[in-house]
Order: sequence, then structure tokens, then C-alpha cells
Amino acid sequence: MIQEELDNARRDQERIQTDLENAIERANAMAVEAEIANVELNQIINTSIDGLLLIYENFSVKRINASLLNFLDLTETEAVGKKCYDLMACSWCNTHECPLTKLLRGKAHIELDIERTRKDGVTVPFMFSATPFRGLDGAVIGMVARFKDITERNMPKIR
Repeated sequence: MIQEELDNARRDQERIQTDLENAIERANAMAVEAEIANVELNQIINTSIDGLLLIYENFSVKRINASLLNFLDLTETEAVGKKCYDLMACSWCNTHECPLTKLLRGKAHIELDIERTRKDGVTVPFMFSATPFRGLDGAVIGMVARFKDITERNMPKIR
């Protein structure tokens, strides 16, 4: 009888060990898939000639693409985690006109023309557009902002 209980305990332990190994394999496969998706997303974001920015509801920058980093003359380390108003202060910062605040309150889309000045003093006109960024539950948790350089659109036409 004791031998039978030992055999049952050994079989249970083997089954638990197998289940654990299978769970670890699935977790590793999911981690690899997530890392591949992250690499793909980074490549897609960084190939855009428009500046792209993902900002969370606490105004912290989660992602920023190479084009906008180049314009701001910053590295990713210098930008990610910082507050958006510290990177690109605007007249709407800390007011009810803040695009992120508007999106968090239910606005579906924001689009307007703005100007930003580079570190070298050159002012560049942009079409700024922002849309809500949603979490897994569908709630708005931030915004995706796009900065499209519209210098050519604003240049006088030569005849």
C-alpha cells in the first residue's frame, strides 16, 4: 500500500514536471513572438518620415521615432520616459487646449498646423495630428501624435 502511494506520488510529480515544462515552453514562445512583434513595430515606426510620438495619460513619452528624435536632436534615452511638455513645450501645455487632455475627455481626433523651432533656430511648420491610444480594455490611455513637415506646402510657388 505504501509502495502504491509512492508510485502515485511519483506519477503526479512527473505529470506536474511535464506540465511545468510545457508551460515554460509556451511562455518562452510567447516571449519570442512578443520580441519579434516589438522589433517589427520599431522598424515600422522608424521608417516613417513623419515624426511619431506615443504619450501616456500621465504625459510621459513611451515611444518616439527616429525622425522626431532627429528633429529634436535627442537620443531615444533622452526622450523616452520624459514628459511631452519637457520635450516640445507648446502654448497649449497645462491648459484645457492640450490635445492629450482633449483626447482623454473623448475627442476622437485632433488636427492643426503648428510651428516648432529646431535647436539651430530654424522654424519648421508641421501638420500636427493626434488620435487616442487605447489599452487592452479599450479605454483611452494616451495618444499617438504625428508631426508632418509641411514646409513645401507653405513655400511660395515659383512661376
